Amino acid sequence: MDSIITFDKSYQQRFIEFDEVLSDYNVVPSSQLKKQWGFFIDLTVDKIGWQAIWKIPRLKCEALNIPFPSVVLVLILTINTEQLKALVRVLAIQGDINIPEKNWVPLTQLWPTEEQDKSIAIDLNQTANSMDMLRFFYLYLYMPWDREEDDSVDWKETHLESRLRFYYDLKNGKIPRAVAEHIHCLLTEARRLQNKRDLIEEQLSKEEDEVGDKNRDSFDKKTKCLMEIHVRLLQIRPDIEIAENPLLRNVIIEKYSHLDQISKNVDAQIWLIFDEGTAEQHVKYLKEVESLYPKENLKFSTNLAAKLETGNPKDIYVLNETNHKILTTGALEKGGTLRGIGATDKVVITSNIEDVMLDFKGNEVNLVNLTIDAKTAQCAILVRQGKCVLKNCKIIGRGNSSIYQGIIVLKGARLELENCEITGFSTAIIGNSGSFLSVKNCDVHHSDAGFKIFDECEIKLEETLIRESMEFGFILETNKENNQIGDFGKLKDLPFVESSGVTGVNNGRGDVAILQKPKLKPVEDLFSNPDHDPTIIESDDEEMLL
Repeated sequence: MDSIITFDKSYQQRFIEFDEVLSDYNVVPSSQLKKQWGFFIDLTVDKIGWQAIWKIPRLKCEALNIPFPSVVLVLILTINTEQLKALVRVLAIQGDINIPEKNWVPLTQLWPTEEQDKSIAIDLNQTANSMDMLRFFYLYLYMPWDREEDDSVDWKETHLESRLRFYYDLKNGKIPRAVAEHIHCLLTEARRLQNKRDLIEEQLSKEEDEVGDKNRDSFDKKTKCLMEIHVRLLQIRPDIEIAENPLLRNVIIEKYSHLDQISKNVDAQIWLIFDEGTAEQHVKYLKEVESLYPKENLKFSTNLAAKLETGNPKDIYVLNETNHKILTTGALEKGGTLRGIGATDKVVITSNIEDVMLDFKGNEVNLVNLTIDAKTAQCAILVRQGKCVLKNCKIIGRGNSSIYQGIIVLKGARLELENCEITGFSTAIIGNSGSFLSVKNCDVHHSDAGFKIFDECEIKLEETLIRESMEFGFILETNKENNQIGDFGKLKDLPFVESSGVTGVNNGRGDVAILQKPKLKPVEDLFSNPDHDPTIIESDDEEMLL
């Protein structure tokens, strides 16, 4: 992808910019922010003729049934300043996807490219700077609950300085890592809920006049979902507002520092998680526990979610045969063990988490003899740092979505799989550059793609079956010009890949694909192609503008 125009601004620069945007009135309530930004965009952004990268968000990718992330090059045809949206025409697509030629896109999702058609005289730096200001404001300063504030509250006086300082304190490492991670998780969840709320409200507004017996259930479910989102945002809001206040934030920092020091000095605990069962079931469970931990001290609990909230890194959780519902990754973020006792299919981890179900950020995590039901989560397991080991596990995805991922391994992290089964994802396993993957005696099946790795991802595959992929069984996405498709023998030709005994059947487009990473090149002469000419507005474009 060609470079996009980006900005790195100080706190003072940002504060002056936002203060000027919001200075036209004595009081700027939350309800007037969009209108105020519309005035600003109208004065500072070119309305037509420039090219941008559209980074399609996850929910839109799902609606279009295309993989996430997906990126396209677009031409701006016009801008609706009241809605803060642009009508765009697609010029080039990254990857093999199909989307409508013209789309209304929020301005916050558009990134002007450095290269443009030089024959069109526009001040792109001013346009790009205004787009950056708008994006930054709605991503980092505006909160989902702001729209509920009373019109007597001046948003600028109440929130601008504190939230901007809060952002830079997080960015510059002034807030301890443990606290910052907790805050980031809450903010990410809040913004995801906001996006979901906006989508549901848009759907309900279209359905409201057509509610009948046939779609009443759907309407009621969406209404209930809105209520659940509202309740969760009410729970998140106090924590964020405390964190925004520098004085109150110090209390949180002291609390986390104290808990972190305690966890470092506490030996690993073994927790036996057994909710309920007959005497015979208890005895059978305890006999198996005895064979694993004959001399260790043991503690009992009936609820896995509660223990993850209060546990320490390195703790071991031994689960009985039942469904164990979790609310967060909890103590496992920094290490520990989840071990099932009994049949793998009967020791099931479930969750209503919709983004990342299990988020690992350090040390070593072991998952043994479990089924991870990740049909709700957009990503089953994310390995950010450290090592994640799965043995005799089954990971189940939704199976009918283009955006749901199985396991994602980031740079510097390690993943080890042995005797595991992974099924039902857009991509089952993703290895980023600089990560390490070891996969032995596994069955990866019924996903759009089995594996997707990038340059300099080290991977060792042994006796593994990759089958029934809709696209390819194994994809290497590289910066080199070297597109190839072949069978699993092709793996032996790839650098950083060690393979033996890898087989598969019925992989839709092929077993192995080496694909050059798509690049989006801005169009240098828009007028050479009538379809790209920004001066031509077709009849259907005019209808869209009415």
